[in-house]
Amino acid sequence: MRNSRRILKIIIFLMMAMLFNEMMNYMIYPYTYSRAEMHHMEASQLNQLIVGTSHGKCGIDPAVLDEVMGTKTFNSCQGGEYPIDSYYLIREADRVHDLKRVVYELDPGYWVTGDGQNAQYIAYLREFPNSPLKALYWKDKLLDGDFRSTFFPWYFYRNQLMNIKENIKQKQSEIYRNYSFEPFSGEGQTSREDGFIYRNRIETEKIPVDPLNLWEDKNLNPVNVKWFEKMYEYCKEEGIELIVVITPVPEETLELYSENYRKAYDYLERYMKGKDLIYLNYSRIVDDRYSRSLVDFADQEGHMYGDAAAIFSRSLGDDIMNCFK
Repeated sequence: MRNSRRILKIIIFLMMAMLFNEMMNYMIYPYTYSRAEMHHMEASQLNQLIVGTSHGKCGIDPAVLDEVMGTKTFNSCQGGEYPIDSYYLIREADRVHDLKRVVYELDPGYWVTGDGQNAQYIAYLREFPNSPLKALYWKDKLLDGDFRSTFFPWYFYRNQLMNIKENIKQKQSEIYRNYSFEPFSGEGQTSREDGFIYRNRIETEKIPVDPLNLWEDKNLNPVNVKWFEKMYEYCKEEGIELIVVITPVPEETLELYSENYRKAYDYLERYMKGKDLIYLNYSRIVDDRYSRSLVDFADQEGHMYGDAAAIFSRSLGDDIMNCFK
């Protein structure tokens, strides 16, 4: 009898803890860009996927690629998206759609850093539809990670307790129910349903990039290389064409950190050589079809203005098409 009561108390405690956790997630965990993007990626009719970092998010315009290439493209790049996230996004897109080509935008800074324990850490994983693939993603990303990110996603937003009222209001709105990108647009940018962020030309302070994210061979993170290899092997096995693209960096930034970029590009050129993929480094390609001047970037790190991204994306589309002639 006593054992039965203990078990009952444990069950009640666990149920109350789960209820409290869900309540906290509802009140504190905000409406995220990843939620809207995941829905539209699943709902779109696509055969080409762009994955990578915020440089790709602002620099590769899927609408322009579709115009040039006759494809149906979605841009799933995002700040904080590491190779492990790109790998699982590719697999999820291929599970839902008949994926023919992947454009992987490679930012060398993401190969020499770790996948930090922050709000972006679980952004895509949380929005994955429940499936065996999500379970694999969870195992590979979180099994050795911070348990709080697994069971208590709201923990990352614990400093936003004052926003509870606004969070609840938004989650009861049509914007939330319709997976609208409206909250993620403003004076500085327009977020589109094909996953592209169009950066508007407004005055910004273009300070130098953070040197901590710059390349040093000794800082190469083998975990990121491992997941790129898995991405490469998956595309090869499934007959998906893989295009690896390094988007242009402002000339001023290349000059400021010339040695770091030289080391990064030398390593990546050696690494990609011999692989069954197309590798295009637009920071080394001398081309007058698009600008690499800082005036066409929103910052010194390399996030393009929308009109500059359209010009660059047309060049990229032409180059990819030429590679398959």
